[in-house]
Amino acid sequence: MPTRSLVRWSLLIVAWLLGSAAVLLLLMRLVISQSDALTPRIEALIEARIGVPVTIEHLSLSLARNDLLLRLDGVNAETPEGQALFSLEHAGLRLDTWASLVNMAPIFSDARISGTEFHLYQGTGAAWQWPEPAELLLLMAPDPEVDLATIDDWAGLILRQRLWVEDTRVVLHGKQDTVLLHAQTLLLTGDERRTRLEGAINIAQSLQQAREVALPAAEMKVEMQPGKHGFSDFSAALQLDIQLDQLVVLADMFRPDHAAYLEQAGGSARLWGRWSAGRLEEARVAVDVPQLTLRHNVQYAVLRDIEANGLWQRDGDGGEAWLSGDADSVEWAQPPAVALGQLCHATGTLRTSRESGKFAPVPLNSPR
Repeated sequence: MPTRSLVRWSLLIVAWLLGSAAVLLLLMRLVISQSDALTPRIEALIEARIGVPVTIEHLSLSLARNDLLLRLDGVNAETPEGQALFSLEHAGLRLDTWASLVNMAPIFSDARISGTEFHLYQGTGAAWQWPEPAELLLLMAPDPEVDLATIDDWAGLILRQRLWVEDTRVVLHGKQDTVLLHAQTLLLTGDERRTRLEGAINIAQSLQQAREVALPAAEMKVEMQPGKHGFSDFSAALQLDIQLDQLVVLADMFRPDHAAYLEQAGGSARLWGRWSAGRLEEARVAVDVPQLTLRHNVQYAVLRDIEANGLWQRDGDGGEAWLSGDADSVEWAQPPAVALGQLCHATGTLRTSRESGKFAPVPLNSPR
């Protein structure tokens, strides 16, 4: 009897699951057949969220086996005064239905996006926003809090996707200048055993200048491997190479009013990150700058042959960081007795000797 009951209940559960799957597929096909009617509703939904009209030239839905295919063309949003907010030339997304149900999150087995442009406008202080009446959904606080759990969750979700992104642009409209961040290609590929993320970003004041830059401002490589329980306890390694000379124009745009001007910078920086069991465990940074020039009013400081190293390690729900650096020489313009601490405003205390130009290690505590 117990065996018969177990078999009966097992058959009932299987039948219920198959019936639910059939109903779900029927509902999906019904929604797909009404995709043309969905376009104005989606436009209205996005408009209600951001406060300005949104236009979609073409939207279509279809099924390929059990996967949902979404195609978008000509998405655009701007303020009533004609200030651009975002635009998208084309997006083709293939949603892996079963993987999304298992992980309770959208998993795209093939996502190809091209011609994305996103605009931000400088507000008061260090805030970046959209002009009224538009409302930026992403929170870009001047002093954001570091939430390690959120970083881990987003890293795990992003590394499960399969993405091909081309010609992505972020335009920063400052009070004085406009800066363009351009990524020609971003690839997220791999298989069940390994995932790779590669991409590069150029910084310039026009799209033509960005395409003519020999070395990218930042080049990123990420490699991820699933753990014993799949993507929930993944391991990953990140390497980010930065060319500092391209960051001068960007640093000026994000410079607080009380901080010194970054007049000239060269060299490079490299950042490493390591995830284990789905958590960011360690981050390292190494900086090599042949020359750095700072200006505060009419006072200049020229630092040569700077080497700096930093380390962050997880400690419970937060972490601890250490920073050390050394400058071979420091030259001062008038008046000669200007202290570097008055030119640089950074978290923690920076100690330097005018004779040696050496920086002492300073412990930094990340937000908990």
